[in-house]
Amino acid sequence: MRSKKKSRAETPDYVVFSCRLTAEEEPIKLGVPFRAFEEQVEERMSRIDLFKDLPRGQKRRGWKKEFLESPAEAAKDIGEIPEEEILRTVSAYRRERRIPEITVAAES
Repeated sequence: MRSKKKSRAETPDYVVFSCRLTAEEEPIKLGVPFRAFEEQVEERMSRIDLFKDLPRGQKRRGWKKEFLESPAEAAKDIGEIPEEEILRTVSAYRRERRIPEITVAAES
């Protein structure tokens, strides 16, 4: 009984997700009631057995065709763009892109 009281006191009221996209911006915070979060996780954990992955190394029939269709469609949309321009665009994007800072904390 004593351990139940102790764990009840240690259980937070909220789980707070905080995301800062850049160092200059204020972080975006999202507080989720812990009990509701816990219930959703428990519900989804019960569904895990419904969706089995294929054993490691095995692929679905037709996976390669499916995989190659997406870039082929994108290539049609892009048209005639020189490779140098694509490389410059990708490099510029990677320089500008910063990984957002994400933290998760418990609050009572």
